Amino acid sequence: MSNLRSLIAVLCVACMVLCVTEAAASSHRPVKPPTKRTQVIGAETYQKMEVVQKAFETKDYKGALTGLDELKKGFDRLNDYEKATVWNLYGAVYYAQNDTKSAINAYINELRQQNLPEGLRDSALYTLGQLFFITEQYPKAIAVIKKWMSGLAAPQPDGY
Repeated sequence: MSNLRSLIAVLCVACMVLCVTEAAASSHRPVKPPTKRTQVIGAETYQKMEVVQKAFETKDYKGALTGLDELKKGFDRLNDYEKATVWNLYGAVYYAQNDTKSAINAYINELRQQNLPEGLRDSALYTLGQLFFITEQYPKAIAVIKKWMSGLAAPQPDGY
């Protein structure tokens, strides 16, 4: 009987060790980061943006703004990525026309979009920081560039 008790005691200790070991191992497993739903530009929106892009490339800024205004009329039907891209294009057109104030506002609106992809966010922050710098809004430029740098694993030297 004492052998049976000893065997039961050994089995109980072994079970406890296995349970503690499993619990410790499971607490060290890497946590999977939450997935982000990737948004895409729809075919109809893409075609309209392509017209805007071609107008921009040929320096037909009035035509580019007209196309962007048409896209903006249907903003309620666009996803966040499409909206951000429209604001990004507005910023580029305004900057090309030396309308820095409107370009700044466009990039600020781009950054207000939800679910902004990191690449688009980083690009907008960097551009906005540059725009604040050239308009001598140095405290804003520094704050935006710091925010840009904080989102990068290895900031580029030109950010300094």
